[in-house]
Amino acid sequence: MNPLLSRRSVLGTGLALGLGAGDLFAQKLPAVAVAPFEVELTPPEKTPSCRVPELIIKFEHPLMAKGVLFQENNKKEKYVIVAIDWLGVCNSSYAKMQTEVAQAIGTKAENVAIQFVHQHTAPMFDRDAQNLLDQVKANVRMSNDEYLDKAAGILAKTVAAAAEKLVPLTHYGTSWAVADRLASSRRILLPDGRLFSRMSSTKNNPEARKMPEGKIDPFVRTVSLWSHENPVAYLHYYASHPMSYYGDGRASYDVPGLARTQLEKDTKVPQIYFTGCGADVAFGKYNDGLPERRAELADRLYDALKRSIDSKPTLTPVSELSWATIELPFSRREDAEFSEQTHRKRIADEKLNGTLRAKSAMLLAYHERLKQGQQPFLASVLALGQARLFNLPSEIFVEYQLYLQSQFPSEFVAVAAYGDCAVWYVPDDPAYMAKGGYEQTWAFSQPCEAKLKAALKKLGEKVAVKS
Repeated sequence: MNPLLSRRSVLGTGLALGLGAGDLFAQKLPAVAVAPFEVELTPPEKTPSCRVPELIIKFEHPLMAKGVLFQENNKKEKYVIVAIDWLGVCNSSYAKMQTEVAQAIGTKAENVAIQFVHQHTAPMFDRDAQNLLDQVKANVRMSNDEYLDKAAGILAKTVAAAAEKLVPLTHYGTSWAVADRLASSRRILLPDGRLFSRMSSTKNNPEARKMPEGKIDPFVRTVSLWSHENPVAYLHYYASHPMSYYGDGRASYDVPGLARTQLEKDTKVPQIYFTGCGADVAFGKYNDGLPERRAELADRLYDALKRSIDSKPTLTPVSELSWATIELPFSRREDAEFSEQTHRKRIADEKLNGTLRAKSAMLLAYHERLKQGQQPFLASVLALGQARLFNLPSEIFVEYQLYLQSQFPSEFVAVAAYGDCAVWYVPDDPAYMAKGGYEQTWAFSQPCEAKLKAALKKLGEKVAVKS
């Protein structure tokens, strides 16, 4: 190599060539290195959609897995965060993906956070629930386990290949922007104490569009990863159900995919989108359900993402990465409607439709998991200086995201939900006693707001705050 080349030129050459991990650290480069990655994980035709018994029969967009591999050189440890364009994955199916990725790069399964964007134009996977249906010959197909196994292997190989293309992470940036006319609460409390429900679409319901936005987190939050003057990836976080319209057998990455794809074309930098704690948040106020509305919603999300990255945040040097996990206090619902006996009968009842039988099977699979006690529900956090990136399981109310922000006001808090989805909805305590509403009918755990908040706060306190 020409000895007159500057150190910055050497680093720039490393970025261009994609030097392997051994090459990077042999040069005594910074203590943290990263590699973005992506791979298509579109299932085959006639895979069950998340809307059982609907099958995927047409393909509008590729369903992608997009993430980042982090290597902390001082501890010789690797971590992965990834967002996949699926509705969700549960129980042993989640453990399968997590374990394969971890083994492929020589790390622990708890160092791999697999999150789902939660589009409803996509599949879900729960091998344990499918097994319960098969045992009673229910003739209900809700999980394509053959493809899940294949996808786990594809993802693991992709992450392993990324480990050979690490670049030094020298700086990170944080930024945000308000998303205009996008998210709105799905739960509006009326003066008489009743609950007004508003879902992702308000087709044929103009009154729902007149209601206020309600409790949301209006901000897109962005963490940018830099290798000297070169942006390596942008990680975006926004709390809302991500769908426009669905239920027609399409595979589509929907609003988030449209926005991030356009931004990648504009910037030539990987854009990774995580859905935050949007269990009780959706596009409903601004979405009348017509197909043409999707482009408007995608444009508004794109605008917020673009304004966030264009705000040119101050870049902070990276000297260390911290990662921590904690077990969350989920348990069984005690009311009769959620009893094991009730749902054993339902999965065997041939008169019930596939949706109800699949729901019962997922609840029973969750019960079995709690009984066995071998796969706890974990949350994790990655800390880069003042930035804390939380990775949470299941479909969690926005209250918990707002709570985390309030507990760490001097830090930049970004939250990804929809990890292991086996608990499904995780409401705040008042939702369990509301007069009406949908979310609590899919909440498999007992109310646990105080314990869950305490665990999340403790998780945030586990990671050091350094710049």
